[in-house]
Amino acid sequence: MEEHQRIKRLRSKFGELKIGGFFVYERDKTPVFIRYLTGAEVEGCLYVGEEISCLVTDGRFIEESRKAKVSKIIITPPDISYGKRLAQENIVEKEKRIGVESKISARDFILGFQRDWFPSFDLVLIGDLVEELASIKEKREIAKIKKAQQITELVFERHILPEIRPGITEKSLAAKISYWGKEYGAETDAFEPIVLSGPRSALPHGKPTCRKIKKGDLLQFDFGYFYQGYCSDFSRVVAVGKPTKKQKEIYQLVVEVLERAILASRPGIEGRVLNKIISDFLKEKGFQLLHSPGHGVGILPHTYPEFYVDSENILLPGQVFTLEPGIYLPGWGGIRIEDLILITKTGPQNLTQFPKDLRTLT
Repeated sequence: MEEHQRIKRLRSKFGELKIGGFFVYERDKTPVFIRYLTGAEVEGCLYVGEEISCLVTDGRFIEESRKAKVSKIIITPPDISYGKRLAQENIVEKEKRIGVESKISARDFILGFQRDWFPSFDLVLIGDLVEELASIKEKREIAKIKKAQQITELVFERHILPEIRPGITEKSLAAKISYWGKEYGAETDAFEPIVLSGPRSALPHGKPTCRKIKKGDLLQFDFGYFYQGYCSDFSRVVAVGKPTKKQKEIYQLVVEVLERAILASRPGIEGRVLNKIISDFLKEKGFQLLHSPGHGVGILPHTYPEFYVDSENILLPGQVFTLEPGIYLPGWGGIRIEDLILITKTGPQNLTQFPKDLRTLT
């Protein structure tokens, strides 16, 4: 069976990493790495060697596994673990140094791979190799991200804004976000929708509650969807009733720093430089940056590139990421605005079409 081109790209990294093989082991319910590398959405264990790629899964995924572009597929019985079944095949060469995807927990690595399945092998955790490969998007991947973002903005414009009124709860709006995304073709939410009102909007990653929207509230939205394996991400703020002078002033500050960061987003710039641009601007205005002001988006909602204060990764053409500066004042509220950006050879392309003016509902 012909291998997926992404497996070949992964194998091309073996030389610089000084490994002769690589494990991708999915231990949760979202097997995004295996889907990315093989084209099949299954739970299991993928081994990529210098000459072979082998996917081990179980009977629940027999039909889906037929889509996998690998050289060998093994269906394991329910009483034998993926790793153990792979070890029984004697595919992995003992004299090779084998990398293991670092998203696996240290406990799983020690108990599963090293102790129970491959005790005599030279195994080493490799840092986020699949995510680094996946950060450079092909045209068809970018098209799926654009579609996911279009669905997101369409849902917000057509089905969420018209529902906002005093008395409706945060949870009710969040439920409508999840429902309407699927109605428009999304697979699922990219993450739990954030809908926070009034003083609760000062919680950067708060969860929706039964709090009822009140006139005078700022209403913070942050949500996105999976569409054919790729994510969107979108944040906007709505004023319920006529906004105060302070609300308008802080809103404009967030817009201004976001626009500055987008303009600076060019190939070769380090993630930490964008962090500093945003952080320095907020400090100058008397505020503090409370979280990373952006993150990569793709097969995961939070991935490469990164924008922490010490991030050394540089922006490359084909990468998609968000920029999401925010100002949060406990007891008053918060404002975060987020756009989705594609880096091209000539600079940034904003994939978010929804305007950044403060939407006011009276």
